[in-house]
Amino acid sequence: MMALGRMEQAGAEVPHELYERNGETIYQLRLLRITCGDKWRGGNEGLASLWNVRDAYEVVLDCPAIDDTGLRHVGRMRRLEGLTCNRTIVTDAGLQHVSGVQGMQALQLDGSRITDAGLAALSHHNLMWLLVDNAPHITDAGLAHLANMDRMINLRLSGSQVTGSGLARLDNLRQLRSLELNGTQMDDQSLVQLTRFPRLRRLDLSDTKVIGPGLVHLQRLARLDELTLDRTEVDDEALQALSTIPSLMFISAVNTKATGAGADRLRTRPGLTVMLKPVRTPTQ
Repeated sequence: MMALGRMEQAGAEVPHELYERNGETIYQLRLLRITCGDKWRGGNEGLASLWNVRDAYEVVLDCPAIDDTGLRHVGRMRRLEGLTCNRTIVTDAGLQHVSGVQGMQALQLDGSRITDAGLAALSHHNLMWLLVDNAPHITDAGLAHLANMDRMINLRLSGSQVTGSGLARLDNLRQLRSLELNGTQMDDQSLVQLTRFPRLRRLDLSDTKVIGPGLVHLQRLARLDELTLDRTEVDDEALQALSTIPSLMFISAVNTKATGAGADRLRTRPGLTVMLKPVRTPTQ
């Protein structure tokens, strides 16, 4: 536990040790998460202690002082299952450092410095969750590196250059439940490619080029229950095509061409909620 103590002294947030009793035997449970956030003073080199923390399976790096050098130490954690990199200076080279972590299941990162080459570094993993925000340098070509991740259930590529051509490379992702493509280059012609994900339940197409005619393809997604179309050009006629999806429970069309009258017509279908205005908290 000395390594864990050094990390705590450097500002890491670590949950207290947890134990469970089974008869007369007490088992130590593995640590859930180590977070290096605003209080972290160890920089990159402080992460070297992770090598000796055997019971951690998730690491959260949320500190601008951490870059690719720090991920070299993370890459030595053979039991690591989840990694989050927010507010770091991680590039494609950093992802190469964690390419050998065989048990990796979940990766979340700020994609502002990540390109298709970064996705190539992940191609040896079979991720279940890949959440990339603000990814202007990721294109359709990069999605080829995700093609064999047949366990994927949650994929986010926000702000990327992805279109339907990229999605056409993902035939093996048939377990996908959630797909977030907000701020991408998706348009109506691209929407037919979504039908290759038969288990899809949640879809975010906000801030895309979708106008409406392509929404008819979503009728083939028999399990879709949540759809976000905020800040697109969809109108009442386009939304009406969604009324025939029996599983659909929630549509968000904030700042679109849809009207209250059109939303009311949709709401006549039992169980369907349609939101045209953002929800305001009491402090707003």
